[in-house]
Amino acid sequence: MKINKITTERFLPMFKRVYYPGSGKDLETLKFILSEIKAIEDIVFCDYIEHLSLEDLSNLEDWELIKEITLTPSNFGKHNWEEFFYTDARTIQSAEANQKESKLYILINKKSHKVIRFYQLGTEGVGTYQVLCMSALRPNLIFLADHGFGGNWDPNIWGEPEIHSGKVSFLKEIARNNRFIMVDNRSTNPWNGYLIEPFINNNRWSLYNKKRNI
Repeated sequence: MKINKITTERFLPMFKRVYYPGSGKDLETLKFILSEIKAIEDIVFCDYIEHLSLEDLSNLEDWELIKEITLTPSNFGKHNWEEFFYTDARTIQSAEANQKESKLYILINKKSHKVIRFYQLGTEGVGTYQVLCMSALRPNLIFLADHGFGGNWDPNIWGEPEIHSGKVSFLKEIARNNRFIMVDNRSTNPWNGYLIEPFINNNRWSLYNKKRNI
């Protein structure tokens, strides 16, 4: 799970804020981010159904949970949690805007004493990305994984839809200027126009960089 030194020097210093919509209880990806993305300052997980527990966070190797903060929409300059849901009626067909609490966890590395802010939001992924982009938490790396029931709210998926699938990626349209995506190669198609950076020795995640016009 080590990342090539060339990639570390070229890209990883850029990754201070990562965003993972539909994160669920994916503790292994949180461990991956904490261990491999050394410049990280803010990690935002987003899921309106399942969250990591305090027990999960307390068992992170080399990390200690030092503070837990319950968040409100005002922490992001908003008035209500409905603003974190994309403007399509289908975004709430499997959720209510307040059904899952949103928390901020302050983690400290026991060895280096580095402090990380880990946000776990109980909101919808596309609308939340829009909110983050208007706040101080604009992501510079997005994790894309099309797991979960039905591939997120129909017809929306995170990655590139298969040909003739009838699905679309609203997140792709909104985040099309984001340079980097980390793609779950077991479940998700990378966005068209992105090229793989083949430096990650990981059997799940692959880093892609937006192709630039010359």
